[in-house]
Amino acid sequence: MHDSNLPPPETYRPYLRILADQAQHAFLKQRFDASDVVQDVLVLARVNEHQFNGSKEAEYLAWIRRILKNRLHDLEREHNAGKRAVRLERPIDAFVDDSSRRLDRQLASLVSSPSEKVAKREDLSLVCAALDALPEQQRDAVRLHYFEQLTFIEVAEQLNISRGQAAGLIRRGIAKVRKLCNPDLTGD
Repeated sequence: MHDSNLPPPETYRPYLRILADQAQHAFLKQRFDASDVVQDVLVLARVNEHQFNGSKEAEYLAWIRRILKNRLHDLEREHNAGKRAVRLERPIDAFVDDSSRRLDRQLASLVSSPSEKVAKREDLSLVCAALDALPEQQRDAVRLHYFEQLTFIEVAEQLNISRGQAAGLIRRGIAKVRKLCNPDLTGD
């Protein structure tokens, strides 16, 4: 049963969107709208919240990530129209888990205001929301560089832009994320 002290599933929308975007780029060659997938996940979490048996936020977030993994598997099965893609089932699970861990580590490095640290969940939510607010190409550049650890050249190749454009997108994206996360920061 859902503990009323836990945040509603919608709190995790930006976080789930980043994970869905990463999974799409890594595994699912067909295009889908990550926002639609996340909306499906949030609806499923609400409808099935009576099945959640934990009491801690970490357990709750793991349960919501499991719903995301299941939805991604569903998309892959739908795309393959009856052909089972066993080779992807474990990799998608591992990828979402690894992405989640990398995201937690990388998000901590993006917000660099030691004097005003907020609770980890609030940091995570704030940074994910800031990333989600970036224009798509800028968000993709930041995601590829920081979360998938691609070089500027590799990011440029992925996005079909020049190295200089990739570097600029990443630099401006991180500056915008920092500013959104800490409005007291000055400068660009």
